[in-house]
Amino acid sequence: MRFDDISGSFHVKRALEVAAAGGHTIRFFGEGQTEAFEQLARDIGVVVASPADITVEVPLLPPWWKSDDPGEPHERIMGRIEAYVARDLPMGELAETVLRAGCAYRSLTPSQARQVASVALTIANLAGDQEVHAAYVMEAMQYAREASYDSES
Repeated sequence: MRFDDISGSFHVKRALEVAAAGGHTIRFFGEGQTEAFEQLARDIGVVVASPADITVEVPLLPPWWKSDDPGEPHERIMGRIEAYVARDLPMGELAETVLRAGCAYRSLTPSQARQVASVALTIANLAGDQEVHAAYVMEAMQYAREASYDSES
């Protein structure tokens, strides 16, 4: 399976790219093409687990939604993953504020907060940036599972 074998669902492909680059585990949920994404994850060496470092919804698209757009070519995404270099980057002041506020608002545990910071670091490294910015924290925050999810599992 390749990234461009699946049309649409660009946010899910992005989450999978981040997981692959940073060695994070991933969990897919929803009524969409979860099986296809789980197969793609396995094909590119990403562990599908529950709970996971990154949790992403795969929505069921309505019948009138026709997207033949496969998005970025598989080779381009895999090139970024293969070129990924993990560097320890500083977190900007605003990014730290966003992390603290977001974790408090969503009632994330300290362990989950560290995972959000780790995913944000992966995103900053994928971007080739010199520090973790607030935007990377916000992207990472959307992949964090709710603390209540752990108690329900």
